[in-house]
Amino acid sequence: CSIVSGEAESYKIAEQGKAIAVLDINPISKGHTLIIPKEHTEKISKTMQNFAEKIAKKIKEKLKPKEILISQATLFKHLIINIIPVYKNETLNSARYKAEPEELKEIQEKF
Repeated sequence: CSIVSGEAESYKIAEQGKAIAVLDINPISKGHTLIIPKEHTEKISKTMQNFAEKIAKKIKEKLKPKEILISQATLFKHLIINIIPVYKNETLNSARYKAEPEELKEIQEKF
């Protein structure tokens, strides 16, 4: 909620209707993005799924991963969509790392 409201610092790369796309600050891979609905929801809408696919396509164009993983998850009682670029063999269970602000800003500027 604090990301959606702007209270928490985030690296937003897109916004559409009832959802925003932000870079994960503890990503699995470079460009790992979260699609966060602006309101709590128990179901991913078709519109939100389409938004995730649009962002995945942009990530593929800009960052050139070999593929993209898209999956639903719950984060802080918020249903979200993870978009994870796969460069080697990353999975949802791969180790995360603390992204430096410079890295996140650089990726953000590409979008």
